[in-house]
Amino acid sequence: MTDHPLGERTRAYLLTLPAVRDVIGDRIYYTDEFIRGAVEQDRDGVDPMTIFDKAGLYPKLIGHQRILSAMRRWRASHAADESLPTYVPDARDRLIAEQALRIRALEREIEDLRRACDGATPV
Repeated sequence: MTDHPLGERTRAYLLTLPAVRDVIGDRIYYTDEFIRGAVEQDRDGVDPMTIFDKAGLYPKLIGHQRILSAMRRWRASHAADESLPTYVPDARDRLIAEQALRIRALEREIEDLRRACDGATPV
């Protein structure tokens, strides 16, 4: 069992995404094109959460651990692929990417709270 089970609505949404080939049970099958692009972006120093987020595979929706596990598998399976760049970001680049992702998540949370407050009844 996964830490982040997929409901029917989530499965239906995921199947509309170009990055997703199939969803069976709680397992997401990604397209080869998305996997290759994700590995290339990862090697360019893009944070995995950002890569998935841009593809509509939001960490809150599918789970952070699922994203990290997928990237770990893909890095290992593409390690010998010489056609991909081997840039390794330094600590500052990683920190900036992590902060940008956190800011984006906080902005989304603020918007969600604003929408919730707009629908709330006054006291």
